[in-house]
Amino acid sequence: MLSQEVVKFEVSTTVTWLPSLRGHNVEMISSPNKMKFKSNNGREAKITLNTPGIYYFTRIAPSDLKAWFN
Repeated sequence: MLSQEVVKFEVSTTVTWLPSLRGHNVEMISSPNKMKFKSNNGREAKITLNTPGIYYFTRIAPSDLKAWFN
């Protein structure tokens, strides 16, 4: 489960994920500009979203990931 399932953001927002347990990661499964993104297991991940639209992410490992905006 993500800390927020749906988030509205401004263009050029940087999103940061912190895994709550070792082995967690996050992967972008769809974006308006066909961007690809997959974080490393158990590591903080940041991505800046510069194109307006809807971005879909999924977690690869079980449990909770925390997301917030800088």
